[in-house]
Amino acid sequence: MFLANKHKHLGKPLQHEEINVGVANTNTMNSVTTRQLQLAAELPMEAQKAHGFKEMERSLISVPVLCDADCTVVFKKKNVQVIKENKIIIEGPRDAETNLWLMPLESNTTNTVKPIKRPFVIQLKHTANSAYQQKSASHLQAWHHATLGAPVVTTLIKAIDKNWLTSFPGLTSHGIRKHLPKSIQTTMGHLHKVRKNLQPTDKVTTAEIMEDEEDDPDYLPPRVIKNREHIVQITAINFADLKGMTSSDQTGAFPHTSSRGNRYIMVMEDSDSGAILAVASKSRNKDHLLAGFIEMHDTLKKAGINPVLHRIDNEFSKELIEEIESRGLKYQIAPRGNHRTIPAERAIQTVKNHFVSTLYGCDPSFPKSQWDRLLQVAVLTLNMLRPSRINPAKSAYNELWGNFDFNKTPLAPPGCLIVAHERPQDRKTWANHGVKGYFIGPAKHHYRN
Repeated sequence: MFLANKHKHLGKPLQHEEINVGVANTNTMNSVTTRQLQLAAELPMEAQKAHGFKEMERSLISVPVLCDADCTVVFKKKNVQVIKENKIIIEGPRDAETNLWLMPLESNTTNTVKPIKRPFVIQLKHTANSAYQQKSASHLQAWHHATLGAPVVTTLIKAIDKNWLTSFPGLTSHGIRKHLPKSIQTTMGHLHKVRKNLQPTDKVTTAEIMEDEEDDPDYLPPRVIKNREHIVQITAINFADLKGMTSSDQTGAFPHTSSRGNRYIMVMEDSDSGAILAVASKSRNKDHLLAGFIEMHDTLKKAGINPVLHRIDNEFSKELIEEIESRGLKYQIAPRGNHRTIPAERAIQTVKNHFVSTLYGCDPSFPKSQWDRLLQVAVLTLNMLRPSRINPAKSAYNELWGNFDFNKTPLAPPGCLIVAHERPQDRKTWANHGVKGYFIGPAKHHYRN
Protein backbone atom coordinates (compact mmCIF):
# COMPACT_ATOMS: atom_id res chain seq x y z
CA MET A 1 0.00 0.00 0.00
CA PHE A 2 1.30 3.46 -0.90
CA LEU A 3 0.14 6.58 0.95
CA ALA A 4 0.04 10.03 -0.60
CA ASN A 5 1.68 12.91 1.22
CA LYS A 6 -1.71 14.14 2.51
CA HIS A 7 -2.50 10.68 3.98
CA LYS A 8 0.88 9.77 5.48
CA HIS A 9 -0.41 10.50 9.00
CA LEU A 10 -3.14 7.82 8.83
CA GLY A 11 -2.90 4.65 10.91
CA LYS A 12 -0.35 3.82 13.56
CA PRO A 13 3.34 4.59 13.06
CA LEU A 14 5.70 1.66 12.61
CA GLN A 15 9.46 1.50 12.52
CA HIS A 16 10.26 3.01 9.15
CA GLU A 17 11.35 0.54 6.49
CA GLU A 18 12.54 2.74 3.63
CA ILE A 19 11.72 1.45 0.18
CA ASN A 20 12.70 2.77 -3.24
CA VAL A 21 10.06 2.82 -6.00
CA GLY A 22 10.50 3.46 -9.73
CA VAL A 23 7.85 5.53 -11.50
CA ALA A 24 6.69 5.82 -15.10
CA ASN A 25 8.89 8.79 -15.99
CA THR A 26 12.00 6.71 -15.10
CA ASN A 27 12.59 8.65 -11.85
CA THR A 28 12.54 7.06 -8.40
CA MET A 29 11.02 8.05 -5.07
CA ASN A 30 11.87 7.00 -1.52
CA SER A 31 9.35 6.34 1.23
CA VAL A 32 9.38 8.67 4.25
CA THR A 33 7.18 6.75 6.69
CA THR A 34 5.72 3.30 7.41
CA ARG A 35 2.18 3.06 8.83
CA GLN A 36 -0.18 0.34 10.02
CA LEU A 37 -3.61 0.99 8.50
CA GLN A 38 -6.96 -0.28 9.77
CA LEU A 39 -8.74 -1.12 6.52
CA ALA A 40 -10.78 -4.05 7.84
CA ALA A 41 -10.60 -6.33 10.85
CA GLU A 42 -10.74 -9.39 8.59
CA LEU A 43 -7.43 -8.51 6.88
CA PRO A 44 -4.09 -9.69 8.29
CA MET A 45 -1.89 -6.91 9.65
CA GLU A 46 0.81 -7.45 7.01
CA ALA A 47 -1.75 -6.77 4.26
CA GLN A 48 -2.54 -3.40 5.87
CA LYS A 49 1.03 -2.09 6.07
CA ALA A 50 1.56 1.08 4.02
CA HIS A 51 4.49 3.26 2.96
CA GLY A 52 4.17 7.05 2.65
CA PHE A 53 5.71 9.18 -0.12
CA LYS A 54 6.00 12.97 -0.35
CA GLU A 55 5.82 12.88 -4.17
CA MET A 56 2.48 11.08 -4.41
CA GLU A 57 -0.80 12.97 -4.80
CA ARG A 58 -3.06 9.90 -4.63
CA SER A 59 -2.86 6.92 -2.30
CA LEU A 60 -2.77 3.48 -3.93
CA ILE A 61 -4.16 0.23 -2.55
CA SER A 62 -2.43 -2.91 -3.82
CA VAL A 63 -4.88 -5.37 -5.37
CA PRO A 64 -2.26 -8.19 -5.43
CA VAL A 65 -1.74 -7.78 -1.67
CA LEU A 66 -5.49 -8.11 -1.09
CA CYS A 67 -5.67 -11.18 -3.31
CA ASP A 68 -2.69 -12.75 -1.50
CA ALA A 69 -4.72 -12.27 1.71
CA ASP A 70 -7.39 -14.63 0.28
CA CYS A 71 -9.67 -11.79 -0.81
CA THR A 72 -11.59 -11.36 -4.05
CA VAL A 73 -11.64 -7.85 -5.51
CA VAL A 74 -14.62 -7.11 -7.78
CA PHE A 75 -14.60 -3.96 -9.93
CA LYS A 76 -18.07 -2.94 -11.10
CA LYS A 77 -19.38 -0.08 -13.18
CA LYS A 78 -20.23 2.08 -10.15
CA ASN A 79 -18.32 0.57 -7.24
CA VAL A 80 -15.61 -1.82 -6.06
CA GLN A 81 -15.92 -4.57 -3.45
CA VAL A 82 -13.35 -6.54 -1.45
CA ILE A 83 -14.85 -9.91 -0.50
CA LYS A 84 -13.50 -12.46 1.98
CA GLU A 85 -15.32 -15.63 2.97
CA ASN A 86 -18.44 -14.45 1.09
CA LYS A 87 -18.53 -11.23 3.09
CA ILE A 88 -17.96 -7.73 1.77
CA ILE A 89 -15.27 -6.33 4.04
CA ILE A 90 -14.46 -3.16 2.07
CA GLU A 91 -16.60 -1.27 -0.43
CA GLY A 92 -16.07 1.99 -2.28
CA PRO A 93 -17.58 3.97 -5.16
CA ARG A 94 -16.25 4.83 -8.59
CA ASP A 95 -15.45 8.53 -8.93
CA ALA A 96 -17.44 9.94 -11.86
CA GLU A 97 -14.88 12.69 -12.40
CA THR A 98 -11.72 10.58 -12.62
CA ASN A 99 -13.23 7.13 -13.44
CA LEU A 100 -11.09 5.69 -10.63
CA TRP A 101 -12.38 3.31 -7.94
CA LEU A 102 -12.02 4.66 -4.39
CA MET A 103 -11.61 2.75 -1.12
CA PRO A 104 -11.62 3.96 2.49
CA LEU A 105 -8.21 4.14 4.11
CA GLU A 106 -9.67 3.75 7.59
CA SER A 107 -12.22 1.27 8.87
CA ASN A 108 -15.68 2.62 9.74
CA THR A 109 -19.13 1.26 10.52
CA THR A 110 -20.28 1.08 6.93
CA ASN A 111 -16.96 0.22 5.28
CA THR A 112 -17.82 2.68 2.51
CA VAL A 113 -16.46 5.97 1.35
CA LYS A 114 -18.11 8.78 -0.57
CA PRO A 115 -16.38 10.27 -3.62
CA ILE A 116 -14.57 13.47 -2.86
CA LYS A 117 -15.74 16.42 -4.93
CA ARG A 118 -12.70 18.53 -5.56
CA PRO A 119 -13.39 22.20 -6.33
CA PHE A 120 -11.52 23.31 -9.42
CA VAL A 121 -10.62 26.77 -10.59
CA ILE A 122 -8.84 27.09 -13.91
CA GLN A 123 -5.35 28.50 -13.59
CA LEU A 124 -4.18 30.96 -16.23
CA LYS A 125 -0.60 29.88 -15.68
CA HIS A 126 -0.16 26.65 -17.63
CA THR A 127 2.72 24.23 -17.46
CA ALA A 128 3.51 21.66 -20.11
CA ASN A 129 2.69 18.41 -18.34
CA SER A 130 0.87 16.08 -20.74
CA ALA A 131 -2.63 15.58 -22.05
CA TYR A 132 -2.20 11.93 -21.07
CA GLN A 133 -1.41 12.67 -17.40
CA GLN A 134 -4.04 15.17 -16.23
CA LYS A 135 -5.35 14.85 -12.69
CA SER A 136 -9.06 15.01 -13.52
CA ALA A 137 -11.59 15.42 -16.30
CA SER A 138 -11.76 19.15 -15.56
CA HIS A 139 -8.00 19.51 -15.92
CA LEU A 140 -7.99 17.55 -19.17
CA GLN A 141 -10.78 19.55 -20.82
CA ALA A 142 -9.24 22.83 -19.62
CA TRP A 143 -5.87 21.72 -21.00
CA HIS A 144 -7.29 21.00 -24.45
CA HIS A 145 -9.35 24.19 -24.41
CA ALA A 146 -6.26 26.30 -23.66
CA THR A 147 -4.21 24.34 -26.20
CA LEU A 148 -6.69 25.31 -28.93
CA GLY A 149 -6.48 29.00 -28.02
CA ALA A 150 -9.46 29.06 -25.62
CA PRO A 151 -12.15 29.32 -28.33
CA VAL A 152 -15.81 30.01 -27.66
CA VAL A 153 -17.30 26.82 -26.22
CA THR A 154 -19.97 26.47 -28.92
CA THR A 155 -17.29 26.67 -31.61
CA LEU A 156 -15.21 23.99 -29.87
CA ILE A 157 -18.21 21.68 -29.44
CA LYS A 158 -19.11 22.01 -33.14
CA ALA A 159 -15.56 21.05 -34.11
CA ILE A 160 -15.61 18.04 -31.78
CA ASP A 161 -19.01 16.83 -32.98
CA LYS A 162 -17.84 17.04 -36.60
CA ASN A 163 -14.88 14.77 -35.74
CA TRP A 164 -12.24 17.37 -36.55
CA LEU A 165 -10.35 16.80 -33.28
CA THR A 166 -10.55 13.03 -32.91
CA SER A 167 -6.84 12.55 -32.13
CA PHE A 168 -6.96 14.76 -29.00
CA PRO A 169 -7.01 12.22 -26.14
CA GLY A 170 -10.13 12.43 -23.97
CA LEU A 171 -11.58 15.48 -25.75
CA THR A 172 -15.37 15.04 -26.10
CA SER A 173 -18.28 17.44 -26.40
CA HIS A 174 -19.86 15.79 -23.35
CA GLY A 175 -16.69 16.36 -21.35
CA ILE A 176 -16.53 20.00 -22.44
CA ARG A 177 -20.16 20.62 -21.48
CA LYS A 178 -19.86 18.87 -18.13
CA HIS A 179 -16.33 19.56 -16.93
CA LEU A 180 -14.86 22.64 -18.66
CA PRO A 181 -14.51 25.49 -16.15
CA LYS A 182 -15.39 28.99 -17.27
CA SER A 183 -12.28 30.62 -18.69
CA ILE A 184 -11.43 34.31 -18.53
CA GLN A 185 -8.97 33.57 -21.35
CA THR A 186 -11.92 33.11 -23.74
CA THR A 187 -13.58 36.27 -22.47
CA MET A 188 -10.50 38.38 -23.13
CA GLY A 189 -10.52 37.52 -26.82
CA HIS A 190 -14.18 37.02 -27.66
CA LEU A 191 -16.22 39.39 -25.50
CA HIS A 192 -18.47 41.57 -27.67
CA LYS A 193 -20.73 44.52 -27.10
CA VAL A 194 -24.41 43.62 -26.99
CA ARG A 195 -26.02 44.27 -30.35
CA LYS A 196 -28.32 47.21 -30.88
CA ASN A 197 -32.14 47.11 -30.90
CA LEU A 198 -32.39 44.83 -27.88
CA GLN A 199 -35.00 46.02 -25.41
CA PRO A 200 -33.59 46.97 -21.98
CA THR A 201 -35.77 44.29 -20.39
CA ASP A 202 -34.62 41.55 -22.74
CA LYS A 203 -32.50 38.86 -21.15
CA VAL A 204 -29.08 38.90 -22.80
CA THR A 205 -27.71 35.39 -23.22
CA THR A 206 -24.10 34.34 -22.87
CA ALA A 207 -24.12 33.34 -26.53
CA GLU A 208 -24.96 36.92 -27.54
CA ILE A 209 -22.18 38.40 -25.43
CA MET A 210 -19.61 35.72 -26.24
CA GLU A 211 -20.59 35.17 -29.85
CA ASP A 212 -18.01 33.79 -32.22
CA GLU A 213 -17.29 35.12 -35.67
CA GLU A 214 -19.50 34.06 -38.53
CA ASP A 215 -17.95 31.41 -40.73
CA ASP A 216 -18.91 33.20 -43.93
CA PRO A 217 -18.27 36.89 -44.58
CA ASP A 218 -21.05 39.05 -45.93
CA TYR A 219 -20.29 39.22 -49.61
CA LEU A 220 -21.82 42.30 -51.21
CA PRO A 221 -23.71 42.00 -54.50
CA PRO A 222 -22.25 43.77 -57.54
CA ARG A 223 -22.33 47.54 -57.09
CA VAL A 224 -24.99 49.30 -59.16
CA ILE A 225 -23.41 52.38 -60.75
CA LYS A 226 -25.77 55.34 -60.42
CA ASN A 227 -23.41 58.01 -61.69
CA ARG A 228 -20.43 58.42 -63.95
CA GLU A 229 -17.89 57.58 -61.26
CA HIS A 230 -15.96 54.42 -61.90
CA ILE A 231 -12.95 52.59 -60.50
CA VAL A 232 -10.00 52.00 -62.77
CA GLN A 233 -7.23 49.40 -62.63
CA ILE A 234 -9.58 46.51 -61.93
CA THR A 235 -10.81 43.46 -63.76
CA ALA A 236 -14.61 43.27 -63.55
CA ILE A 237 -15.88 39.77 -62.78
CA ASN A 238 -19.51 38.86 -62.26
CA PHE A 239 -20.13 38.14 -58.58
CA ALA A 240 -22.03 34.95 -59.43
CA ASP A 241 -18.96 33.64 -61.24
CA LEU A 242 -16.53 34.16 -58.36
CA LYS A 243 -14.71 30.92 -57.59
CA GLY A 244 -11.30 30.21 -56.20
CA MET A 245 -11.07 33.62 -54.54
CA THR A 246 -8.51 34.75 -51.99
CA SER A 247 -8.14 38.11 -50.32
CA SER A 248 -5.53 39.74 -48.13
CA ASP A 249 -5.22 42.69 -45.79
CA GLN A 250 -3.01 43.97 -42.98
CA THR A 251 -3.68 44.65 -39.33
CA GLY A 252 -2.75 47.78 -37.49
CA ALA A 253 0.52 47.93 -35.58
CA PHE A 254 0.96 45.41 -32.77
CA PRO A 255 1.61 47.03 -29.35
CA HIS A 256 5.09 45.50 -29.12
CA THR A 257 7.79 45.12 -31.74
CA SER A 258 9.04 41.56 -31.66
CA SER A 259 12.67 40.59 -31.16
CA ARG A 260 12.76 39.75 -34.85
CA GLY A 261 11.52 43.21 -35.77
CA ASN A 262 7.91 42.30 -36.60
CA ARG A 263 5.16 44.82 -35.85
CA TYR A 264 2.26 43.88 -38.18
CA ILE A 265 0.28 40.82 -39.22
CA MET A 266 -0.76 40.14 -42.81
CA VAL A 267 -3.86 37.96 -43.20
CA MET A 268 -5.08 35.96 -46.21
CA GLU A 269 -8.48 34.27 -46.46
CA ASP A 270 -9.28 31.55 -49.00
CA SER A 271 -12.97 31.38 -49.85
CA ASP A 272 -13.03 27.75 -50.97
CA SER A 273 -11.12 26.00 -48.19
CA GLY A 274 -12.31 28.43 -45.51
CA ALA A 275 -8.70 28.68 -44.36
CA ILE A 276 -7.25 31.79 -42.78
CA LEU A 277 -3.48 32.27 -42.97
CA ALA A 278 -1.38 34.88 -41.21
CA VAL A 279 2.27 35.91 -41.23
CA ALA A 280 4.13 38.48 -39.18
CA SER A 281 5.55 41.48 -41.01
CA LYS A 282 8.07 44.15 -40.09
CA SER A 283 6.20 46.97 -41.81
CA ARG A 284 3.50 47.81 -44.34
CA ASN A 285 5.93 48.72 -47.09
CA LYS A 286 5.75 47.00 -50.47
CA ASP A 287 8.65 44.59 -49.93
CA HIS A 288 7.29 43.14 -46.71
CA LEU A 289 3.71 42.92 -48.02
CA LEU A 290 4.92 41.21 -51.16
CA ALA A 291 6.90 38.67 -49.12
CA GLY A 292 3.84 37.93 -46.98
CA PHE A 293 1.62 37.43 -50.03
CA ILE A 294 4.12 35.05 -51.65
CA GLU A 295 4.52 32.98 -48.48
CA MET A 296 0.78 32.51 -47.93
CA HIS A 297 -0.08 31.94 -51.60
CA ASP A 298 2.66 29.31 -51.80
CA THR A 299 1.12 27.59 -48.76
CA LEU A 300 -2.22 27.33 -50.56
CA LYS A 301 -0.62 26.08 -53.78
CA LYS A 302 1.34 23.43 -51.88
CA ALA A 303 -1.93 22.24 -50.33
CA GLY A 304 -3.53 21.88 -53.77
CA ILE A 305 -5.62 25.05 -53.54
CA ASN A 306 -5.47 26.97 -56.83
CA PRO A 307 -7.20 30.34 -56.54
CA VAL A 308 -8.03 32.31 -59.69
CA LEU A 309 -8.96 35.69 -58.18
CA HIS A 310 -7.39 37.82 -55.48
CA ARG A 311 -9.03 40.79 -53.76
CA ILE A 312 -6.95 43.52 -52.17
CA ASP A 313 -7.57 46.92 -50.66
CA ASN A 314 -6.69 50.12 -52.46
CA GLU A 315 -3.31 50.36 -50.71
CA PHE A 316 -1.39 48.21 -53.16
CA SER A 317 1.94 48.39 -54.92
CA LYS A 318 2.89 47.88 -58.53
CA GLU A 319 5.14 45.00 -57.50
CA LEU A 320 2.25 43.22 -55.75
CA ILE A 321 0.04 43.51 -58.84
CA GLU A 322 2.86 42.17 -61.00
CA GLU A 323 3.33 39.22 -58.65
CA ILE A 324 -0.41 38.46 -58.68
CA GLU A 325 -0.48 38.53 -62.47
CA SER A 326 2.68 36.43 -62.76
CA ARG A 327 0.88 33.70 -60.82
CA GLY A 328 -1.99 33.63 -63.30
CA LEU A 329 -4.44 35.35 -60.97
CA LYS A 330 -6.98 38.01 -61.74
CA TYR A 331 -7.44 40.70 -59.12
CA GLN A 332 -10.01 43.13 -57.78
CA ILE A 333 -9.35 46.28 -55.81
CA ALA A 334 -11.76 47.41 -53.12
CA PRO A 335 -13.32 50.88 -53.52
CA ARG A 336 -11.70 53.53 -51.38
CA GLY A 337 -13.31 53.65 -47.96
CA ASN A 338 -15.29 50.43 -48.53
CA HIS A 339 -13.47 47.36 -47.28
CA ARG A 340 -16.57 45.22 -46.82
CA THR A 341 -15.95 43.63 -50.21
CA ILE A 342 -12.70 42.14 -48.88
CA PRO A 343 -13.36 38.92 -46.91
CA ALA A 344 -9.91 39.27 -45.33
CA GLU A 345 -11.24 42.30 -43.44
CA ARG A 346 -13.52 40.00 -41.48
CA ALA A 347 -10.78 37.38 -41.26
CA ILE A 348 -8.55 39.94 -39.54
CA GLN A 349 -11.08 40.26 -36.72
CA THR A 350 -11.27 36.48 -36.44
CA VAL A 351 -7.47 36.23 -36.21
CA LYS A 352 -7.25 39.05 -33.67
CA ASN A 353 -9.89 37.51 -31.39
CA HIS A 354 -8.24 34.10 -31.48
CA PHE A 355 -4.72 35.49 -31.07
CA VAL A 356 -5.70 37.75 -28.15
CA SER A 357 -7.16 34.74 -26.32
CA THR A 358 -4.04 32.73 -27.10
CA LEU A 359 -1.71 35.45 -25.82
CA TYR A 360 -3.73 35.96 -22.63
CA GLY A 361 -3.22 32.29 -21.78
CA CYS A 362 0.58 32.57 -21.87
CA ASP A 363 2.60 32.23 -18.72
CA PRO A 364 3.02 35.67 -17.07
CA SER A 365 6.78 35.43 -17.62
CA PHE A 366 6.46 34.84 -21.37
CA PRO A 367 8.42 37.65 -23.11
CA LYS A 368 6.17 40.09 -24.93
CA SER A 369 8.86 40.50 -27.56
CA GLN A 370 8.29 36.89 -28.66
CA TRP A 371 4.61 37.25 -29.61
CA ASP A 372 5.26 36.52 -33.30
CA ARG A 373 6.62 33.06 -32.46
CA LEU A 374 3.11 32.06 -31.35
CA LEU A 375 1.38 33.24 -34.52
CA GLN A 376 1.75 30.02 -36.49
CA VAL A 377 0.43 27.73 -33.75
CA ALA A 378 -2.51 30.13 -33.42
CA VAL A 379 -3.13 29.80 -37.17
CA LEU A 380 -3.05 26.00 -36.88
CA THR A 381 -5.55 25.84 -34.02
CA LEU A 382 -7.79 28.47 -35.61
CA ASN A 383 -8.13 26.41 -38.79
CA MET A 384 -8.80 23.26 -36.77
CA LEU A 385 -12.00 24.97 -35.61
CA ARG A 386 -13.17 26.34 -38.98
CA PRO A 387 -15.19 24.44 -41.61
CA SER A 388 -14.07 23.99 -45.18
CA ARG A 389 -16.46 25.40 -47.77
CA ILE A 390 -15.36 22.79 -50.30
CA ASN A 391 -16.47 20.04 -47.93
CA PRO A 392 -18.23 21.28 -44.74
CA ALA A 393 -17.65 17.87 -43.16
CA LYS A 394 -13.92 18.70 -43.01
CA SER A 395 -12.09 21.44 -41.17
CA ALA A 396 -10.08 24.10 -42.96
CA TYR A 397 -6.95 22.55 -41.40
CA ASN A 398 -7.87 19.16 -42.82
CA GLU A 399 -8.50 20.70 -46.24
CA LEU A 400 -5.00 22.20 -46.34
CA TRP A 401 -2.79 19.84 -44.37
CA GLY A 402 -4.76 16.62 -43.84
CA ASN A 403 -5.73 15.04 -40.52
CA PHE A 404 -3.93 16.35 -37.46
CA ASP A 405 -2.46 13.54 -35.35
CA PHE A 406 -2.02 14.63 -31.75
CA ASN A 407 -0.09 11.44 -30.97
CA LYS A 408 2.61 12.25 -33.54
CA THR A 409 2.92 15.99 -32.84
CA PRO A 410 1.46 16.74 -29.39
CA LEU A 411 0.28 20.25 -28.58
CA ALA A 412 0.27 22.25 -25.36
CA PRO A 413 -1.15 25.65 -24.36
CA PRO A 414 0.90 28.21 -26.34
CA GLY A 415 3.32 30.17 -24.18
CA CYS A 416 3.20 27.76 -21.25
CA LEU A 417 6.32 26.91 -19.27
CA ILE A 418 8.20 23.78 -20.31
CA VAL A 419 11.38 21.97 -19.31
CA ALA A 420 13.24 20.65 -22.37
CA HIS A 421 15.51 17.66 -21.82
CA GLU A 422 19.17 18.30 -22.55
CA ARG A 423 21.14 15.28 -23.77
CA PRO A 424 24.04 14.10 -21.59
CA GLN A 425 26.56 14.88 -24.34
CA ASP A 426 25.27 18.46 -24.51
CA ARG A 427 25.49 19.29 -20.80
CA LYS A 428 28.16 19.38 -18.13
CA THR A 429 28.54 16.55 -15.64
CA TRP A 430 26.62 18.19 -12.78
CA ALA A 431 24.39 20.42 -14.85
CA ASN A 432 20.61 20.32 -14.72
CA HIS A 433 19.07 17.71 -16.99
CA GLY A 434 16.60 20.19 -18.49
CA VAL A 435 16.37 23.77 -19.69
CA LYS A 436 13.38 26.00 -18.96
CA GLY A 437 11.53 27.47 -21.89
CA TYR A 438 8.09 28.05 -23.42
CA PHE A 439 5.94 26.05 -25.80
CA ILE A 440 5.63 27.96 -29.09
CA GLY A 441 4.29 25.25 -31.40
CA PRO A 442 4.72 21.70 -32.69
CA ALA A 443 7.68 20.39 -34.64
CA LYS A 444 5.48 19.17 -37.48
CA HIS A 445 8.15 17.09 -39.18
CA HIS A 446 9.59 15.51 -36.03
CA TYR A 447 7.88 12.54 -34.42
CA ARG A 448 6.66 13.40 -30.90
CA ASN A 449 8.80 16.52 -30.60
